[in-house]
Amino acid sequence: MSVFRTAGRRWRLPGRRPAAVAACVLAGAALTGGGVLASAGPAAAAPAAAAPAVTATITVGSGPAGVAVNALTGTVYVTNAVDGTVSVINGQTNKVTATIGVGSDPTGVAVNALTGTVYVTNFGTGTVSVINGQTNKVTATITVGSGPMGVAVNALTGAVYVANADTGSGNTVSVINGQTNKVTATITVGRAPAGVAVNALTGTVYVANDGDSTVSVINGQTNKVTATITVGGGPAGVAVNPLTGAVYTANFGNGSGNTVSVINGQTNKVTATITVGTAPAGVAVAPVSGTVYVTNSGFGTGNTVSVIDGQTNTVTATITVGTGPNGVAVSPLASAVYVANSGDGTVSVITFNACTTTITGTVSGPLTIGPGITCIEPGGVITGPVTVSAGAAALIQGAQLQGPLSAKGSATLAVCGTTIGGNVDVAGATGPVLLGAGSACAPDTFGGSVSLTGNTTGVVLAGGTISGAVSLTRNATAVVVAGNTIGGSLSCDGNNPAPTDNGRPNTVTGLASGQCSALA
Repeated sequence: MSVFRTAGRRWRLPGRRPAAVAACVLAGAALTGGGVLASAGPAAAAPAAAAPAVTATITVGSGPAGVAVNALTGTVYVTNAVDGTVSVINGQTNKVTATIGVGSDPTGVAVNALTGTVYVTNFGTGTVSVINGQTNKVTATITVGSGPMGVAVNALTGAVYVANADTGSGNTVSVINGQTNKVTATITVGRAPAGVAVNALTGTVYVANDGDSTVSVINGQTNKVTATITVGGGPAGVAVNPLTGAVYTANFGNGSGNTVSVINGQTNKVTATITVGTAPAGVAVAPVSGTVYVTNSGFGTGNTVSVIDGQTNTVTATITVGTGPNGVAVSPLASAVYVANSGDGTVSVITFNACTTTITGTVSGPLTIGPGITCIEPGGVITGPVTVSAGAAALIQGAQLQGPLSAKGSATLAVCGTTIGGNVDVAGATGPVLLGAGSACAPDTFGGSVSLTGNTTGVVLAGGTISGAVSLTRNATAVVVAGNTIGGSLSCDGNNPAPTDNGRPNTVTGLASGQCSALA
């Protein structure tokens, strides 16, 4: 079975009424990386990571369109547009564990990793199905606009955004309150909005308007369109790197299509245009490494995934997958990319070497992290202080650091679901800093104080339990401090812009002062 676009710029499955099959992407940070080196002594050069490759093919329902991954559990959700179902895949075994009936022509899918709730857009019925990720049961059906396609969720606020692509009440975005399952706003955007993505760090929403080749930029607090950006022809999918602010659109259409547009999220300007395969439909980004994955759904150079280096904006690999690839999502737990192949009813699993060196088990004494990206895996125990060297990066998941953590001039630091016995001091990071509950990161527990000073590329401190004080000073980047329980004071000074809680205030035992006085 193949997928094609009609003259009216609508997606169709052969023999079916119009069914939207443009990819939907996960909102928030999927934590993946490239080369890694961990060292308890002098640093050495990081070895090159292995090239990504297809390692498994999973049979799902008919006409798989969208795919999403719960970054905390590794569970994968695939919408089957012809069957009217969602396939649930165990990300460790690559086995389908459940099939859930939803509405007609299910297309987009997104998951809130913090609640486990899954949202599915039903193009044919103008609804969103809400699925409990623990029971795999549909718990609510929400009426939205006409022809809903893309869907994204801001896990920090619980807000869900749905792109309504069809006529009538289409050309809009429906905003759903994730707690009440009620539509709280309807926002007019461009023509035939297909894809939607949200930057959980800033709350900004990006909508790819297939019909007029633009991207609508929405302020997530006011639900107002603040900018309209012209991109390549017929943008279908859109993804955002919440830690760098870069936005990527897959431009399906002719002329300036068969490309990916790169948008600077601060200036709302297109900074690069990258040629990929035929009829690019879906796009996903791995924020820590910056790697971008684009599904090419057409013939010729289609039926492939283009792999883009997010720093150089160049295609570094082209991977053959199934027929008519559309939706694509990245899983940090499995170091895998999942591609929904609408033409042959399968999901291709692309794996990559996220960590050239991995730390597991117990490391006695101090640990110094050298160049590259260091991965400390779930269950890892470090008995002494951990120091991240200048220019180095670290991804720490589900570990126990019995001493303090210090990072001075690091490239990237992501700490998820980890207990740290001492103080945390991060200063001058040139890459993103993520501590705690983003959409792909579990809450942390810190036994001491947290100091974040002079960082320049995105800072998130969210959902954590912190025994001591929290201080944020002179960070020259967007900062989110949200939903934390802080045993000491919360002080913020000289940050540009001022920190925000994205609607999730902190619980502070001591005094909240300075720029953070209103965040508790």
